Amino acid sequence: MATLGERLRAAREYAGHTSARDAAIHLNVAVSTYNSHERAGEPGSRNFSPEVGKGYARRFRVSFPWLMTGEGAMIDGTVIPVVGVISAGGEVDTEWVCSRMLAL
Repeated sequence: MATLGERLRAAREYAGHTSARDAAIHLNVAVSTYNSHERAGEPGSRNFSPEVGKGYARRFRVSFPWLMTGEGAMIDGTVIPVVGVISAGGEVDTEWVCSRMLAL
């Protein structure tokens, strides 16, 4: 992906947002602002700042260096999402969630 906007669009899609409007609403960003950020790098457009990029990378769970420069991997391999249930006593039960999801 050549432009900053293209990488932002890929990050949004990776995070499960089907539209720029959906992402903007979820992020509490003006839709017009977010749309302009997805056009970053195109002729006549403006890039977003590294500070804004850090927020996008964090919220979309992608690598900040990749988002800003295109270098490296989109996903930081050191982070693994874990789904489970934490009881009031502090015990973590990941099997409960897996067995419920398999039953669906």
